[in-house]
Amino acid sequence: MATESKMVDQIICYHCGDICKDKSIAIDTKYFCCSGCKTVYEILNQGELCTYYNFQENPGISPKNFESKKFEYLDDQSTINKLLDFSDDKISKITFFIPQMHCSSCIWLLENLFKLNPAITSSTVNFVRKELSVKFLHEKISLKEVVVLISSIGYEPQINLDTAEKKTDSKSNKSLYYKVGVAGFCFGNIMMFSFPEYFSITTADNLLKSFFNYLNLILSLPVFFYSASDYFISAYKGLRKKIINIDVPLSLGILVLFLRSVYELLVLNQAGYFDSLAGLVFFLLIGKILQEKSLSEYRKASILAITGAILIPLALILSPVYPIIKVCWTTTYNLLAGGISFLLIALFYLVIDVWGYRKWSFFFRIIGMNSIFIYLFGRIVPVDVITGFFTGWIIKPMGGAGEVLAAMIVVLAEWLLLYLMYRKNIFVKV
Repeated sequence: MATESKMVDQIICYHCGDICKDKSIAIDTKYFCCSGCKTVYEILNQGELCTYYNFQENPGISPKNFESKKFEYLDDQSTINKLLDFSDDKISKITFFIPQMHCSSCIWLLENLFKLNPAITSSTVNFVRKELSVKFLHEKISLKEVVVLISSIGYEPQINLDTAEKKTDSKSNKSLYYKVGVAGFCFGNIMMFSFPEYFSITTADNLLKSFFNYLNLILSLPVFFYSASDYFISAYKGLRKKIINIDVPLSLGILVLFLRSVYELLVLNQAGYFDSLAGLVFFLLIGKILQEKSLSEYRKASILAITGAILIPLALILSPVYPIIKVCWTTTYNLLAGGISFLLIALFYLVIDVWGYRKWSFFFRIIGMNSIFIYLFGRIVPVDVITGFFTGWIIKPMGGAGEVLAAMIVVLAEWLLLYLMYRKNIFVKV
């Protein structure tokens, strides 16, 4: 009985979950084990980041041994140059190793550092590697101040100067470029060999059609086994650690697309989706190049825009002999959709990540917070029928314009639901 009474009387730290000695360190009804945890809470509360505590109970890490003086070596410019991944006239980028990272709360907090200091333009987590990539405006905040900020909330980076001096990505870069080259070559040739699928076919042409289909299978092999290998390796490593990273669904999609295409060719004597497979891997690898640390922000945007400007005319040139058909997911449709997507990504990348204009995207961020939920909700609940019951008397007399208005009302109704969930800190995750 005495033991049970003692457990009931224990005071748990609101931030890190450790046992508090007494109630002397507190804010309202929240108690903390040390002044460090209290300071972290105050920092998060000031930056409106207390959603951090909703993901998991007592998710924080106590910064008991944190001292800003030990980062004074980061004032040395030569040391800074060794540590930075990239730097130009405005923006610097660095990757930290954060061994304390352990849950979704950590990811959410570390990817919202810009709310604590607007000079940090973006921060991205690689959970499998426990890495944090930070972009910051070095004229407004120094590297030392960035490290101090991250350490002050309990995630002190592990900085190894010896490793920084030897840091080189040349081999991995070359391997990535080779894989892009192989995927691009195979994609172009598979697209060309798929032309017979859209020609008039007679009995005499069936042999030629099968010949091209088997050529496409042969060309897809290096794409599947070589160019896409990094996705399979990363997915395997993640699953071994009981983590579902982004490469798991990508690998599954590539695998299913390849096996389905092989089945259709060998069993049903059909063309399969080898062109879409090669195109998917090619564009995924292009995205990896854009994540390279050595490229400047404007150069990345230029690559995206130029790629889009090439793909759209190419799709239109090929469309007379290779129709743009969404239902069939033809290669020309892939090229056109990919080109438009590249141009839009380039635009949004410049506006949001490079120039830092984020407030206008609040409407879309609300949708992104619960995108899976609203996707399923819209297919289970007849939102259009419900909104039409209340607004039908206005919409029906308007004809075509009424249909547009009806669609806008459905979107608004779903967005208001998502906004309510956002205000209540309700986030549906898989």
